[in-house]
Amino acid sequence: MLSGAAAVGAGALLGPVAAAQATRVGVRSHDRLFTRRLGGLAAGEVRTVVLPRPACLAAARWSGPRNAQLTLRTRRPDGGWGRWAVASSDGHQGDGVRTPGHVGEGIWLGSATELQLRSRTRAGDVTLQLVPDEPATSEAAAADALPWLPATLPAGPGQPPIIARAAWAGNNHRPVGGPFYGTIEMGVIHHTENPNGYSPGEVPAMLRAIYEFHVHGRGWFDIGYNFVVDRFGRIWEARQGGIDLPVLGAQAGDWNQISFGVAVLGTYTDVRPSSAAVAAVERLTAWKLALSGLPAVGELEAVASRADIGWTQFRAGEHVRFPRIAGHRQVDATDCPGNAFFAELPAIRPRVQAMLGPEAKLELGGEITLFADGPVVFFSGLLTQDGAPVPGAAVELERIVGHAGSLETVATLTTAADGSFTSSLPATAGLLVRAVRTTAPAAVSGVLGVESLSAAMS
Repeated sequence: MLSGAAAVGAGALLGPVAAAQATRVGVRSHDRLFTRRLGGLAAGEVRTVVLPRPACLAAARWSGPRNAQLTLRTRRPDGGWGRWAVASSDGHQGDGVRTPGHVGEGIWLGSATELQLRSRTRAGDVTLQLVPDEPATSEAAAADALPWLPATLPAGPGQPPIIARAAWAGNNHRPVGGPFYGTIEMGVIHHTENPNGYSPGEVPAMLRAIYEFHVHGRGWFDIGYNFVVDRFGRIWEARQGGIDLPVLGAQAGDWNQISFGVAVLGTYTDVRPSSAAVAAVERLTAWKLALSGLPAVGELEAVASRADIGWTQFRAGEHVRFPRIAGHRQVDATDCPGNAFFAELPAIRPRVQAMLGPEAKLELGGEITLFADGPVVFFSGLLTQDGAPVPGAAVELERIVGHAGSLETVATLTTAADGSFTSSLPATAGLLVRAVRTTAPAAVSGVLGVESLSAAMS
């Protein structure tokens, strides 16, 4: 069975639900998190919680009304209380995981041993999930001390500087499953519900805490976002799998299959993100959309499935329209990315559109043919620019190798007069292939994958 959005007669890639059953690595959550059960909270109640050890992140889980209004704050070193942060932004599930009740976003605490939880509405069975504060380390904050990913695909404004995942994840924060690949049809913009006054050196620890909550608190394969942007305008590789590949995140619920997610670290309900952060989001989004030959303005149509419909404002089977650069609230039932940030999106879209340049689009399809000495995948593709075929262009066929999204060129092809190209490879289970044009304006196709040889040969 050949899979991928552009595959002939094929469906979607192996989905997160099946993958979770097949490839999840067992890690005991209680080794990485601890909990405090608070029971039910009445409307207007404020509960003070003294923690047995310092925590750097807290997330609320509750039952009852989904729209519970929970806020959280911590005791400052001077004895006063900090500002309230929203702890009940219940946006979606991800990676095929189904957990009972509702879960809010993780709130960065820094290092706290005492906090308060306030409920403006009734909430039942409230439990706090807490990430232990990690030992103090000297984090690299200077740009020249961070590992930056190489820029190889000149699409749109060019790849922005992106800090490699190794800068924050190291060896102890690896994915427990995946990666898996979908398609890119839009970008989804988030905020992380963290306090805004963090320092450059705190960012790696904040990303690790979000990872711990997403993986060991929510049961996802990896940190949910594809990219995280901090208030200093630095872009961080988040979910593993390849920055120029359509890596399935756990950030948009029913729409993970067709989107990439960019989260700005902070809370932007009442304050706008910094100009540096907005500029980084614009350039990153322009590069990702340009690679797939997509505009930044206009809309796409999608159909709501039953998989994560409970986390959206739509009905199963409903035809819905989204902007190419969407706020999280437009695709899921949430307030993310905050009122102030969401109000910026109408101005962001035309600025991104102005960065895109020529619209280069690379399509790839394929089908398996059975021969006596084994099955073969025959690929066919098309390269266009601004809707016209591009003849005589070099196109590479690349195989995805390993969990980090490493790429190996398996064929170098030249497009015909009508912009088309063909190639073939032996069909092996687990084969993942894409086409790429590496010269400006660069373009990438969707990913095709051989899911099951037994299905193809039956």
